[in-house]
Amino acid sequence: LMKKFFQVLGILAAVSLLSVACKESKVEKPDAPDAPVVSVEIDELSRTAVTFTVTADSPGDYAWKIVPAEDVVNDAESLFEFGETGMFDESNSVTVTYNELEGGKEWTLYVAARKINPYVYSALGEENFSTMFDYEDMITLEKVTTNTVTYHIEMPEGASAYRHMLVDYNDFLFI
Repeated sequence: LMKKFFQVLGILAAVSLLSVACKESKVEKPDAPDAPVVSVEIDELSRTAVTFTVTADSPGDYAWKIVPAEDVVNDAESLFEFGETGMFDESNSVTVTYNELEGGKEWTLYVAARKINPYVYSALGEENFSTMFDYEDMITLEKVTTNTVTYHIEMPEGASAYRHMLVDYNDFLFI
């Protein structure tokens, strides 16, 4: 019985020493560095593509995502988890081109940056934009992917019908 008593007393002493050590390590932990500041600017915009520049005030990596205007990204951590990521170059700036937009819609571009050791996230930067452009040409490409092409054909005045065909540019194979 006495042996069990001393074992329990020893365990309690070890637990109290560990809790004191943990409290001291939290006090001695250095302050986390300031969060980076991120900005975004849209350089070029068309019905199906956008080019934008992400800039931060410190080195690290960045994340971005383009979502329909009604969707919301809540924080930088989830943006890094579900968005596109990359590393800044020496100038802490990067230019990105995204070619998979659909015309005639409202979009929101979210960006964030983080310092790496330890991870410190910036606030979200966002830019709203629209791909609602008037049709200027008789044929306007809406979206081009590896398997599909979406386009708009404006019927010429006085025409009652039209014909069209797609031709592969590289080897002139009919699609």
